[in-house]
Amino acid sequence: MYARRLNSTWTEWDGKPLPIVGGDPALNFHVPPQWSDAEKRERFGLHLVRETSVPAGKRIISYSLIDEDGEPRKLDALVDVATDPLTLDETRAAKFLAIVAQTEARLAAGAPVGGLHVALDADARADMGAVATTAIAAREGAVPWPEGYARGFITIENVRIPMPTPAEGLAVAAVVGDHYAALRQHSRDLKDLVEAAETIADVDAIDEKAGWPG
Repeated sequence: MYARRLNSTWTEWDGKPLPIVGGDPALNFHVPPQWSDAEKRERFGLHLVRETSVPAGKRIISYSLIDEDGEPRKLDALVDVATDPLTLDETRAAKFLAIVAQTEARLAAGAPVGGLHVALDADARADMGAVATTAIAAREGAVPWPEGYARGFITIENVRIPMPTPAEGLAVAAVVGDHYAALRQHSRDLKDLVEAAETIADVDAIDEKAGWPG
């Protein structure tokens, strides 16, 4: 088995896998610092991994063990790929997971607006929906355009996107909404391709990283 190393050193472990920003959460985790001793690591079948991706002939599993103090430890590990080939359903399942990972990564990056990025989590989308609703009402003269909106929408970078008028508020909301919808639609399109694939080769040919909106 193989254990992942962070920043070229073994670091503290808090009991669960810890993803690295921009990395694959399934490939990155912390391990107990006392296992910096190679003999102790190897006693549990753990070895360093220096590849930046899953090595050929390996696959990721969730691995549990009991440490020297009798405490349970859980981490992700790499094991040899089974000699039996994956079935079509297993290949589809793996591709679905890859598509979900790509979707979540792009949602986490936010919607690009004027060189900045607006968050796309549920709370941020609700806030942007409120901007759009208020902007429509303000445009019709039903309500004033609030100063809080006029000052700007705060982005992931913690910088405001100014929206001094209802029209500009609507424009920002439209860009954000369009980007969110495009991400979701492309994710669904890829999943539809996987479901329609009739062979393992067809599934493997689907590139989960291609075609996403910028």
